Amino acid sequence: MPLYCVETSFHVPTYHHTIVEAASPEDACKIALENDDWSDAKQDPESAGETYVSGIWIGTVPYEGDRVEVPTEFEESVTRRATHYAETVMLLVEASYTTFESWRPRLLAAIQTAQAILDRRPNPPPPTASEPYDTSDIQTCSTTTTTD
Repeated sequence: MPLYCVETSFHVPTYHHTIVEAASPEDACKIALENDDWSDAKQDPESAGETYVSGIWIGTVPYEGDRVEVPTEFEESVTRRATHYAETVMLLVEASYTTFESWRPRLLAAIQTAQAILDRRPNPPPPTASEPYDTSDIQTCSTTTTTD
C-alpha cells in the first residue's frame, strides 16, 4: 500500500476592534474594513472552523510527491457550498432560455450535489445522456412554521 502525506487545515478566527465615528452603520463598517492596523489582533481558537483536507500527496513529503485530488467529501464545506452556489446560479441562467426537459438532468444533479455537501458525502458524478439521474434518493424539503 502506498504512503500518503495528508495535510489537514482549519481556520482560526482573528479579530480586532476599530472605534470609528461615522454617519451610519454601513459607513462604520466601510471605515473599519479599511483599517490595516492589526497590531491589537486577537485569535479565537474556541471558534475555529471545521477541519478539512487541504492537500494530499503520494509519499511522505508534502508539496514534493505527486499531488492527489482531494475527494470532495473531505474539502472545506464553505468552499464546496460557494462552488455549488456558482454552479446553481449558472443553472438558473440556463433555465431562463432552455426547455425544462433539457435542463432537468442538471437540476437533479445540482440537488444531489447540494445534499452530498450537507451530508459530507462525495459529489455525485455529472449526468450523462445514457445514465439519467436516479431521483429516488432526493430528499424533499419541508417548511415548518412556528408562532411565538
